[in-house]
Amino acid sequence: MANYQRLDKVGLSYLWSKLKIKLSSKQDKGIYLENIQVPITNWGTESSSFAISEEYKFYYDIIIAGCTETMLPDVVPTQSTADLGILSVNCQTMIGKLRIYASAIPTSVLSFKTIKLERTE
Repeated sequence: MANYQRLDKVGLSYLWSKLKIKLSSKQDKGIYLENIQVPITNWGTESSSFAISEEYKFYYDIIIAGCTETMLPDVVPTQSTADLGILSVNCQTMIGKLRIYASAIPTSVLSFKTIKLERTE
């Protein structure tokens, strides 16, 4: 026979408060996205004075609610996207978006396994 413990209102309130703390502490660590697709359209070009390097002057802004310019990005492309050899290892967080850079505008959709944005504040 299973052994069940009955929780009263105080016990439930305690458990709920612990759950809320865990949820909020996970959210406070940043943003985590999976299986992101970047199309071949809507790419921009930076002038050489603003580009992160002469080689990587094309960019795409991935819109991410809650993103800030102080977050640290960790972007993991799929193997097929990495094999294209056009992505820069550098990217930039901005208010509401993550900017990725490439040496050429892709001819096929880019795929990313994960995008993690860690809060530094």
